[in-house]
Amino acid sequence: MALTTAQVQGALGKGSASLQTAKSLQEVLTQAPKAGLVNYELEARLSIGELELRSGNCVNGRTQLEALELEALEKDATGKGFGLIAQRTITALKRSPRCS
Repeated sequence: MALTTAQVQGALGKGSASLQTAKSLQEVLTQAPKAGLVNYELEARLSIGELELRSGNCVNGRTQLEALELEALEKDATGKGFGLIAQRTITALKRSPRCS
């Protein structure tokens, strides 16, 4: 439930809502592996990356997507049999803007 709520907030919110969304997603990312919920962990990683993509934050000439290692997420999702998450990650990476 927390993951879905954070995803919706991330899609709708800006400013402080984005900060709260990021905190909620980080909490899911922390708790999901402890509970053995791989799908929630992967979804949280993807949602964090998508949130950063929408924010337009730049680090070293690229958005923070690279810092969040979405390339690694795609490989993890594929390796664990989560093809839809892998495909959504590829799509997010293709939309990743370059920063000047």
